[in-house]
Amino acid sequence: MKKYDLILIDTNSIGHAAHNARVLKHRTGEIQAVFYGLKMIKKAVETFATPGRTQVKCLWDSKAQWRYDILPTYKGKRDNTPEKAISRREYKRQVPILRQGLALLGIEQAFAKGDEADDLGSAIVHNRTPNQKILLVSGDHDWLQLVSDDVDWFDPRSEGLFVDMSNFEEVTGCKNVVEFAQSKAMIGDGSDNIKGVEGIGEKAVPLIFKEWGSVAKLFAWADSLPVKEINKTNLPADLSFWRKKIENFCFGPERDVFKRNMRLMSLLSKRHRSNEILKNE
Repeated sequence: MKKYDLILIDTNSIGHAAHNARVLKHRTGEIQAVFYGLKMIKKAVETFATPGRTQVKCLWDSKAQWRYDILPTYKGKRDNTPEKAISRREYKRQVPILRQGLALLGIEQAFAKGDEADDLGSAIVHNRTPNQKILLVSGDHDWLQLVSDDVDWFDPRSEGLFVDMSNFEEVTGCKNVVEFAQSKAMIGDGSDNIKGVEGIGEKAVPLIFKEWGSVAKLFAWADSLPVKEINKTNLPADLSFWRKKIENFCFGPERDVFKRNMRLMSLLSKRHRSNEILKNE
């Protein structure tokens, strides 16, 4: 089993997964996020940490107001039903207890001022020392953008899903993290209420990468056309069905939608690197 120098835990992701897991016995459902969350974190640490050598950090979210400034409806469906609203209140009630439990276990906890845990995780990964081995513990697939030769990803739910460079394409369907980030920006993220590029869904995205290799190369190809339109003759047969949608993507407002989504969703950028962002609150 691989061991790591640093384990970064997406605490809210784990806490929400624990809160929404099966109902536990003996009234533990009242503190299920605490009970099952600590259990999953313990499992990850015992499996991948070397006692006395591995540093463990639990990362928490702060409100990323800059995302709401870009997209006011960001995460707008989190409380759009009474059931969701009640569930979120119950989870928030347990968060101070979970924090206290982590503190009693001696696990360091960090907050990103004005950013979410994935932004802080991204900053730490981008600032890592050479050859530092890092494990990301999260159920959030956004964190897969950070996988590299020295950074792996683990979802401790159920039997656990482990992703490194050897199985990245098998798990994500993407050849590399850039393709993965661009795919997410095209498809969107319903859980965060981020709409994707209209008409460019999960079937079209792999075909776009097969033909052009990246969105940048697609745009460069489109911009090189003598007129701003795409004929069926310009496209391979397997993409002709999406001709109009691809044309709107390249020359219409959907191009800006993609750029907006990359700003919202991409963890490839090194923008989250200031001392203020990395400082604990």
